[in-house]
Amino acid sequence: MTRALIIGDMPFGSYQVSPEQAFENAAILMQAGAQVAKLEGGAPMVETVRFLVERGIRCVPIWV
Repeated sequence: MTRALIIGDMPFGSYQVSPEQAFENAAILMQAGAQVAKLEGGAPMVETVRFLVERGIRCVPIWV
């Protein structure tokens, strides 16, 4: 059986304030069934992505 990967797109403003804010909102996505969190922002988001991954949140960073 083939299963789809569910990617939750984090909306603008839900992760830019702090890595802690990003974690809280990514956790909500995971609880709703997402398997990966997608966020945009390029180099300024590197530390946020690292923070999330270190806490078990898989990410798809989009470098725009």
